[in-house]
Amino acid sequence: MRKYNYEDQEAKRYGRIVQATMIHHIYPLADYPMLALQTWNLLPLSAASHNKMHDRLTDEVTGAGLYWQQKRRRDFEKFFSEKN
Repeated sequence: MRKYNYEDQEAKRYGRIVQATMIHHIYPLADYPMLALQTWNLLPLSAASHNKMHDRLTDEVTGAGLYWQQKRRRDFEKFFSEKN
């Protein structure tokens, strides 16, 4: 959170300054527990922005969540290539 000045990074993407209140795992913790503490996989968000990252009924990643996954894809691939 400190790295991003406690600002919601999804809101900032649209030019708005909103206080972040939680950390979102870009690649879901349930699917990728080994990425839990990788800083590139952590994104400060407000509760409203966090709710836009995945469908709360199915827990599927939404378009907003997929945007961040694509943005961090290089880090994701590097992480797994170094593990092999």
